[in-house]
Amino acid sequence: MLPFIAAELERLKVRWPDLTWDAVGRRWHLPAWLLPGGWSQTTCELWVPCPPAYPQTPPDNFFTEAALKLADGRDPGSTSIAALENGTAVRCFSFHVQSGWNPEQGDGLETFLFGVTRRLAEGS
Repeated sequence: MLPFIAAELERLKVRWPDLTWDAVGRRWHLPAWLLPGGWSQTTCELWVPCPPAYPQTPPDNFFTEAALKLADGRDPGSTSIAALENGTAVRCFSFHVQSGWNPEQGDGLETFLFGVTRRLAEGS
């Protein structure tokens, strides 16, 4: 594991103790991400891919288990079903950091996860 990934993982485990790093898939995993109202579940598995140029380049998109739907049973907008390399079916949420990513000012996985929280609070 790269030293900056290990340091970030150790720091973020204080807030998210179940956070793990998948070196093969090069992504972070949170097994029980708390969802806001409006979803078919109260928690979901969450995977965040790590780009090769991280932390200079922010993560792009995130994944949940494929079964996650809106509370009324509809698929959320701007998502698609995909599979991880081990064959696990996942729902890919189109989510991109719009601007202002600055790792020198502290932006990292935690910043991205705050964006995930906002995206999921939007619902559709």
